[in-house]
Amino acid sequence: METEYGVVAFPKGEERCLSRGQQLTDRMIDYLAVRILKSLDPDYHYHYLPTWSSLVGPIPWHTFQNQPYQKILTILNHQHHWFLLVYEPARNLFHLFDPLPTEEESVVDFCSLPIREEDTVEDYYGSIPNQGPSKTNCGVFVLLYLMCMVSCKPMDFPSDNKYINQHVRPQLKRALHEEGFDFTTLFA
Repeated sequence: METEYGVVAFPKGEERCLSRGQQLTDRMIDYLAVRILKSLDPDYHYHYLPTWSSLVGPIPWHTFQNQPYQKILTILNHQHHWFLLVYEPARNLFHLFDPLPTEEESVVDFCSLPIREEDTVEDYYGSIPNQGPSKTNCGVFVLLYLMCMVSCKPMDFPSDNKYINQHVRPQLKRALHEEGFDFTTLFA
């Protein structure tokens, strides 16, 4: 699929990662993130960087200053856990969305992020749902955070594992094959 967000290949053979108890792959996350952005941000106010791993090293944030985008979004993988990172170039402001309430210092360090203590996610977006005891839903949660952000919806979706596994994962699987899929149905 070629879009203003770049060329993203359909992750053939990876649909199983959308099944209950499976961790989403980086290719699946990139594909769905681009589909969400293409669907909900037709005017390209956001810029999406493909998933970034701590194995690659720090993100060169200085290259994104003076960009025409309201926000630059990327999904990070650090120690087998997914995070959504939002950068607002106009304010030089970073927000890290973590589906597990963990210590973020190691993520902040590997990204070389100048996150200020007074700029918490909660101050700007309110409380965000977290994945609770699940070890495999973090990829689904970062896609839901991304969808809320781009569609300007509050982040108040149900966060229980039953809802994620019985409603959200099947809908994401459906979105793989349905052109024009309405991603706002993830909250129906």
